Amino acid sequence: MRPLLHPAPQLARSPRLVLAAVLALGIVAVALALRMWQPSPVAAEQSVSSEIDTVDDLSAGKPASLGKPRDPLSIEELGYAEALAARALPASARTLAGEPGAELLSVDLASLDPDTTTRPVTVTYYDYAADEVLAVRVELYSGQVKGTDEAKGLQPAPAPSEAYAATKLLIESSDGRKLGTEYTAMTGHAITADDLIVTGGSYYSTSVTRADDACGRHRCVELQVQEPSGTYLSTADYVVDLSAQKVIVLVERDIESSLGGS
Repeated sequence: MRPLLHPAPQLARSPRLVLAAVLALGIVAVALALRMWQPSPVAAEQSVSSEIDTVDDLSAGKPASLGKPRDPLSIEELGYAEALAARALPASARTLAGEPGAELLSVDLASLDPDTTTRPVTVTYYDYAADEVLAVRVELYSGQVKGTDEAKGLQPAPAPSEAYAATKLLIESSDGRKLGTEYTAMTGHAITADDLIVTGGSYYSTSVTRADDACGRHRCVELQVQEPSGTYLSTADYVVDLSAQKVIVLVERDIESSLGGS
């Protein structure tokens, strides 16, 4: 495996846990040795069926027809690429749920060369066992894995599955009870993660507080949360450390003053 260099933190919009959003995450810029790896986002909105909701729904077999080198990836190619990459993951790798494998972040065409004659794809994961990003390079025409790059301290934007898990952890924690009070005051209903519109972003440690010192090494997520009508809840003072499965409170806030708009 080759180490990846560290790019700047990024944000990604993740309103619902659907595959199309997983596969259409923004560009993850990563400097490789002697060249730049900058996959283009998959045009999932043009090709992903609305009936495909999870990675498990994807076909793992080689498609009967593969696109031209720079064509947008079809839904069949997305499944094929992920299946090829999954076989190359370390046996020790784990998903967010602690299951064998790694958390899928994105599937992207890997070549920016308009004259390429191959169909290289980069499948990016987060390994929660090692707290590192894994970028598996596969070539669809040959069905071969070309290599795996790894990086610690690199935090691409969270996948919708991660943003959803972070939201659940926050609202079900004792620290997040104020959000429940705020939500109920706005809507008259009890808060649930399934009813929220969530934007998740990677979070790195700052010099302001020691509470977030592990973020960057750990998979930390900050959230912008809206109730169904679009009104934002007050989440600016919370960060969720998914690696440690805990909520970090950056600043204590007064729920009454928040509801009062002050």
